[in-house]
Amino acid sequence: MAESIARDRSKFLAPFKLEGGVVLPDRVFPAPMEGVLSPLFCHALAQKHYVKAWISPFVRVSNGGPPRMSRIRKEISYLLETGLPVVVQLMGVDPDLIAEVASRYLCIEGVVGINFNFACPSKRVVMRGAGGSCMQNPALMKKIIERCKSRCGDKSVSAKIRTGFSRPDECLEILPMLRDVGCDFVAVHHRTVTEGYAACPDRLRRLEKAKQAWGEKTFLASGDIFGIQDILELEQSSCCDGVMIARGLIRKPLLLAEARDVLSDETRQHTGDLHQREQAFEFLEHVLILCSSNVKLYWNHRYLMELTRGLFGVQDPVFRALTQFKNHDGPMALLEKLVEFKQAELV
Repeated sequence: MAESIARDRSKFLAPFKLEGGVVLPDRVFPAPMEGVLSPLFCHALAQKHYVKAWISPFVRVSNGGPPRMSRIRKEISYLLETGLPVVVQLMGVDPDLIAEVASRYLCIEGVVGINFNFACPSKRVVMRGAGGSCMQNPALMKKIIERCKSRCGDKSVSAKIRTGFSRPDECLEILPMLRDVGCDFVAVHHRTVTEGYAACPDRLRRLEKAKQAWGEKTFLASGDIFGIQDILELEQSSCCDGVMIARGLIRKPLLLAEARDVLSDETRQHTGDLHQREQAFEFLEHVLILCSSNVKLYWNHRYLMELTRGLFGVQDPVFRALTQFKNHDGPMALLEKLVEFKQAELV
């Protein structure tokens, strides 16, 4: 249903000045999704101009000495190749080692900040005391930020958290601490770590309370952003200053660009997901053409099937037809079948 309420220009589209002086174009970001933001997906998004800056999937900082610069650069090379600014997300439990690794990343041209993952709900990660487990140990979170700030000077240092480990009010004490030790901005997922990805009906109320605890610095919302209406609800509630879109981007890669278009219109006119299927065809066709241009770099049949499932759904005839192909068939075979479906449906 179209919106027609006149509003001011969205603060989501306001320039975002990071500590250190770098100014990002706006506050609409793809979330740092491990296993999803592959070189293929990122290059496809960048070529379509859907993305204006990256927050990288988390880089694990394991025990032992810091990795060599060649390995550090390799971890994010596919993001740097897009020519867009990169905030590198780190995850670990050794404050001194993390600070050293952070300082090395910030020596790389194109890296404009460091973000710490205190949000990952993976059982494997939590068992190791990292990611979302840190929500149980605010002292460790504080020490990591302090060490990093001392090593990284005036560069942007930020955090991604959840509203708590087991209770959504736990963040109300953690957020002021993160702000006061120097976090430049924060991204908050409205669920707790133990809730994982379960349904949560009170997202806006949780985020509003978290934003009040955080204060005036930039606050990004994450979680359950699947369409334009979700973004408009977050904007209207004033519970955040921007968004970080995760799983919604898999289903609707054009969502970042659509969000900017709608938010730049003072009436917020939009047509919802009426063109979702057409966009899915267009994006997957672009991805397969990109695969064909460099099979060695991009081609991964299993990943393509996961992407197709996200775009079309597991019961869709397009997905079911493309799953009949094998890795050795290559991207051109899938592209020909996709175009056959597209012409039958859309032309």
